[in-house]
Amino acid sequence: MGKRGVAVLAMIAALLLVMVAIALAVLFTRDAQASGRPAPPPTEPATIATPTVETVIEPTVPLGGDCTQVLTATQLDGLLGAGWMPEAQYRDTWNGPTLPSMREVSLGTLGGLECQWYSADGTVGDLGVVILPVAQVPPAFAAAYAEERCDPSYDALGCRIGKRSGDYWIMTRAYRSSEDMPEGFLARAADEAAATVGDRFDGVAADRQETWATLPACDALAEAMRLEKSLGSGYVNGYWEGVEQPEEAMLTTAGVGLTCPWFSVDGSAPGGRSFIVTGTVGAGASWAWDRLAATEGAVPVPVDGAVSAVTFEVANDRVWLYATDGANVVELTNATTSDLVPIAERMLSVLAG
Repeated sequence: MGKRGVAVLAMIAALLLVMVAIALAVLFTRDAQASGRPAPPPTEPATIATPTVETVIEPTVPLGGDCTQVLTATQLDGLLGAGWMPEAQYRDTWNGPTLPSMREVSLGTLGGLECQWYSADGTVGDLGVVILPVAQVPPAFAAAYAEERCDPSYDALGCRIGKRSGDYWIMTRAYRSSEDMPEGFLARAADEAAATVGDRFDGVAADRQETWATLPACDALAEAMRLEKSLGSGYVNGYWEGVEQPEEAMLTTAGVGLTCPWFSVDGSAPGGRSFIVTGTVGAGASWAWDRLAATEGAVPVPVDGAVSAVTFEVANDRVWLYATDGANVVELTNATTSDLVPIAERMLSVLAG
């Protein structure tokens, strides 16, 4: 065979290869159509959506802060008797100003609420209710009050019991001059409050921010503030009368509230005067400032380091002072404005770091 014959055979072989390729393509196309399966698209790496968690800057106080949604008038009649008074009305009987409560504000920072009522004749006494999201209650505190327990409070006893109800926790409290608490009174009150609140609890705690104060020990705070400059070298860290209340200890453990009592009665203070002063820090409490500063009787006062500050006159030139740095709120009580302003300035400076 010559060169021409070899070339012809090569062309025939190439033509046969093209025809086989076309036949195979048609075959696979028909197979895919017969099975109804489209040609698979190119594969890409799977992406997993990351849920967005929003930071809660301002807490939600449950039930809009309305204590009538915690216990009804009928329930309170049964618990305290006819003629009971809510706390605001009871305070009016003192003929003094109704002062903002830093404890209530700090409980609100945790998404909680505190309510208080008083009996008319004093035979039953008082009834308090604290409600918090379960996640915001320190476990040791919840365990300590899972059964009724009484703690000293000045010349009385404060008795408490707590229980979980769904996603919130309820503690009821009453003060007595002796251990004569009616049997089952606090447990009954807790059950009735839980029945009234039901599934309407909507409290949400604020998320801790970098601007919130880190709460020091009271003695360390006093030393850093050079408290002896105001109260004298003989001042004492502690209560002149009474002891720390469980709610205050709980707020400190939760990192949102610190209550520091100080007193000086040895004559070492400037002018030989005596002082019984309490300093309170509400970490992240500025969410409540507008309402606090709008309380009747508030008088604006300049305080270095504060975005805003007010005082409330109580009696005999004694005032309660509140100041905010825009994130936290401090409270100082029971002295003159000129005494408390420099203490507040040093306290804010220490907390700022």
